[in-house]
Amino acid sequence: MTAVRLLAQQWQRQGQGSARLVTAELPVSYDRSAQVLQELLHRERPDIAIAVGLAAGRTRISIERLAVNLQDATGADNDGVRASGDPVRPEAPVAAWSRLPVKRLAIELSEAGYPVELSMSAGTYVCNSVFFHLTQWAQARGTQAGFVHVPDAEAISPQTCAQALHRAVSLAVAGPEDLHLATGREH
Repeated sequence: MTAVRLLAQQWQRQGQGSARLVTAELPVSYDRSAQVLQELLHRERPDIAIAVGLAAGRTRISIERLAVNLQDATGADNDGVRASGDPVRPEAPVAAWSRLPVKRLAIELSEAGYPVELSMSAGTYVCNSVFFHLTQWAQARGTQAGFVHVPDAEAISPQTCAQALHRAVSLAVAGPEDLHLATGREH
């Protein structure tokens, strides 16, 4: 994904002190993405993990709040698997909250001029599956993890998405404290 490659270049160019950024591309596959993610987390042992996925059709950068323990989509993944209501992890709870300071990220990014929204759910396709695995890993470790959806390049340039992601990662590195204010909608 172009925005993540640009983020990695920016991070390296600007030097972020002791914070090291590791990026990897996961396959669009329920099974293989989980396997690659687990291997990556085991190998790198990050303090914070933020997954990024493409959400074609969206017009804003979406900070995801909730990962649901559900794989259910009309389209097949890249391995031809059509999920029809199976849990991501049968032994796990129905849903898990992001382990990032989502309200603080959304508000600070918005105040900085980025087109951002706080999204209630990452859907039920592969991105959500990755997000759910991340929340379970982070909960077991007592660390931060979350998910951000970015729109395609026609809606927001990859450069703008990379800059917003850079700021989001920097804010997460600065601390897990979230804002305690209402951000929900009445409809």
